[in-house]
Amino acid sequence: MQCLIAPFKTSILDLVIVIVLITLLSGCALFETLSTSKAEKVEALELESRFSEALLIVESQLNKTLSAEKKLYWQGANDKIVSAANQYQQQKTKEIKALMQRSDWQQANIDVALVKQNLPMNTEIEVLLEQFNSKKKRYIDDLDRTLVKRELEYLPNTLPIYEKLFKAEPNDAAALGRLQQERIRRDRTITSLQNYTRIAESQRKFGSALLHMRGVQKLDDSPNVLAEIKRLRGLLAEQAQQRKDWLLASGKANQLSKQQEQQLAAYGKALTLENWMLSKSILDQMLQERPSDGELLGQKTYLDEVFVNEVAEAKVQGEAYYSSGDIERALMLWTSVLPMAPDDTHLTGNIERAQRILDKVNRLRQGNVH
Repeated sequence: MQCLIAPFKTSILDLVIVIVLITLLSGCALFETLSTSKAEKVEALELESRFSEALLIVESQLNKTLSAEKKLYWQGANDKIVSAANQYQQQKTKEIKALMQRSDWQQANIDVALVKQNLPMNTEIEVLLEQFNSKKKRYIDDLDRTLVKRELEYLPNTLPIYEKLFKAEPNDAAALGRLQQERIRRDRTITSLQNYTRIAESQRKFGSALLHMRGVQKLDDSPNVLAEIKRLRGLLAEQAQQRKDWLLASGKANQLSKQQEQQLAAYGKALTLENWMLSKSILDQMLQERPSDGELLGQKTYLDEVFVNEVAEAKVQGEAYYSSGDIERALMLWTSVLPMAPDDTHLTGNIERAQRILDKVNRLRQGNVH
C-alpha cells in the first residue's frame, strides 16, 4: 500500500511544479504583452500630439522595477516625447501670438485649449497664458466700451420713441416687449458707465470719471446722478489745486513763469466748468512751451476722448432735430462741435446739407414777401 502511495505523491508534486512553471511563464508573456500594448499606446498618443497623456504612461513605466533593457527603452521614449512636445510648444506659441496679433480670438481660444490639454504645464506656457488672458481681456474691454458708446449715441433718442409707442398701444404685447428690451439695454449701459466711473475715480482720473458720469446723465437725469457729477467736479477742481500746491511745495513752480502758473490755473477752471474748447486752447499753449510734459500729454489724451464723445453725441442729436424738421437747431448743434472735429467729413456734410435747405427756405420766404 505504501508503495502505491509514494509514486502518487511524486506525481502530485511534479504536477504542482509544472503548474507553477506554466503560471510564471504565462505571467512573463502577459507582462510582455502589456508592455508592448503600452508602447503602442504611447506611440499613438505622440502621433496625436497628446504629449501629457503619453508622458504619464512613460512615467508609470519608469517607476516600475524594470530590466536594464526595458528601462533604457522607456527612457528613450521619454526623451523622444519631450523633444516632440517642445517642438509642438514652440509651434503653437508662434501660432497663438500671431492669432492674438490679428485679434482672431476664436482660433486662438481653440489653440490655447489644445496647449493646455496636450502639454504639461511649464513656465513658458504660464507666461503665454498670462499674455493671452491679459490681451484678450483688453480686447473684450475695448469692445464693451465701443458698444457702450454706440448705445449711448442711440438710446437717448430711441427709448423715448418706444415709450410713446407703448403708451399709444398699452395692450400691444410686441410694443411692451420692445420697450422692455430697450430698458434692459439702458440699464446695462448705465451699469457699465458706472463701473467705468468707479475705475477712473480709483485711479484718480477724475476728468474721465466725470465724462462717464455725464454719459449716465443722458440716460438717467436723476438727482443722485446730478449729485455725483457735482461731486466729481469738486474732486477735479481739488486735484487741480493740489497739483498747483505740489508744484509750489516741491519748488518746481520756480521752473514755471508767472504766465505759465496763470495758464495752469485757467486750464483747471475751464476743465471744471467743462468749457472744452477753452480747455484745449489753454492746453495747446502750454504744450507749445512744454511739449514733453507727461502730465500735459495725459490731459491731451483725455481731451481728445472728450472731443470724440461730444462730436458723436452732437451728430446723433442733430439727426434727431433734423428728422423732426428743426433744421436750424440741428445746424446750430453741428456747427458748435465743428471746431472739435474740423476734418470730420460726415459732420461737415451734415452742416452743408442743413445750410442748403435753410438757404432754400430763406429764398422762398423772400420771394413770398416780394
